[in-house]
Amino acid sequence: MAKLKVLYYRGPGQVTVYEHELLYDDGKLIVSQAPFRPSASLRAQVPQLAAQEYRATWSVALGEWHDLGRVYDLAGGLVGYYCDIIRPVRRTAAGLEVEDLFLDLWVSPDGRYLILDEEEFTAARSRGWLDGPTAARAWEELARLIAEVRAGRFPPEKARDF
Repeated sequence: MAKLKVLYYRGPGQVTVYEHELLYDDGKLIVSQAPFRPSASLRAQVPQLAAQEYRATWSVALGEWHDLGRVYDLAGGLVGYYCDIIRPVRRTAAGLEVEDLFLDLWVSPDGRYLILDEEEFTAARSRGWLDGPTAARAWEELARLIAEVRAGRFPPEKARDF
């Protein structure tokens, strides 16, 4: 299976490199799979994420301001959906560059949701890591996703096949 290198930027000088297995790429939608290891902070906020490791199938549509992770336990059961609010991804020769905008959304399979990392978003704004228009666009994207959840249109159909 083809590999996809994901450079994940989260603040100036902070980059994490992930290696994903590429599942699908039609030039507009990229779907990959990788281990998902929630931080202690995330596990504290989201009771469904009590374990140390999961598998996630990540979908990202070029031009979109979020990614979507379908999170599965190691037995293959769906635990929920994790959305990072991001700038639209940039393609590289080896994969993708992703710039995190600090806001996240967790959606349980039953449609309940949690907004995550508001304090990190506020801190990034106060440090000057996000300008006003980018911060406003991040909140707009989060509100749009929540509206989709409330309307029963989440996850998007394009992400359901993987």
